[in-house]
Amino acid sequence: MELRDRPTGRTSRPRLAAALVPTVVAGAVVLGGIAEGVIGVSFTSGSPFTVTVDRVESDGLRIVPGSAAGDPGVPTLLARLPAAELTGLCQSVTADLPVVGRVTTVLRAPHVRTTDLVLEVRGITGGLDVSRLLLGPLADAGGTPGYQAGRTTLTDLKISAGSVTAGTFTVADLDLSYHRGDGGCSSTTDGQGR
Repeated sequence: MELRDRPTGRTSRPRLAAALVPTVVAGAVVLGGIAEGVIGVSFTSGSPFTVTVDRVESDGLRIVPGSAAGDPGVPTLLARLPAAELTGLCQSVTADLPVVGRVTTVLRAPHVRTTDLVLEVRGITGGLDVSRLLLGPLADAGGTPGYQAGRTTLTDLKISAGSVTAGTFTVADLDLSYHRGDGGCSSTTDGQGR
């Protein structure tokens, strides 16, 4: 067969499979490491994304003003939970992709354990129950005014966040999906974070 008789614009399925297998295996290893808390995790977006949580229990809470990770000129609040358990977590972000259009990615987990969880908060609503609350200049933050508390329980949270980082992020029953269009997370009381 001469070169000019060969079909053009086609993909060889065996070559495609050979290229995809290592990617899929690497993705499975990374997601497995995140789910087991072996790999530190960080979510960052150029635009705010939504996090909803039915309930958070933490051995402490600290909130201080800061600047956005992606844009140092934008003020934000940094909320730190040293060790926390989250019930009914949902994280979603919508992006405009070329050709495809609007796509929403949704991460759900009924139960999460974290250490050194830091959220770049742009807005937060929900219930708060704390012990040993301090409002004012924080000595270990160079006198920056903020909030610090001991044992903390947060309920029915809806957070607009610019970034989330954690030292460990241990997930039970991770569910990561995407769909075209809008429609992300809204907090519920059924433990599903939908």
